Amino acid sequence: AVLIYQDLRLVNEKTALQNCLMGALHLDIPKAEKREKAKDLLEKLGLLNLKDQPVSMLSGGQKQRVAIARALMSSP
Repeated sequence: AVLIYQDLRLVNEKTALQNCLMGALHLDIPKAEKREKAKDLLEKLGLLNLKDQPVSMLSGGQKQRVAIARALMSSP
């Protein structure tokens, strides 16, 4: 099970991709594999084109989807 906080707890100075990758910090898989998984999740959530945008520049709905991708990175 994963938890998505109502305030999302994203790091505004980091990009959407970097925030997503934070959900996999505990996973023992190669960095390249984590990056591909994060990009795949962002694509499925319609955010791949915004992967390099700082979270502070995203809309509220886009931030919610980044938080969802971050949560799914842990393979719940």
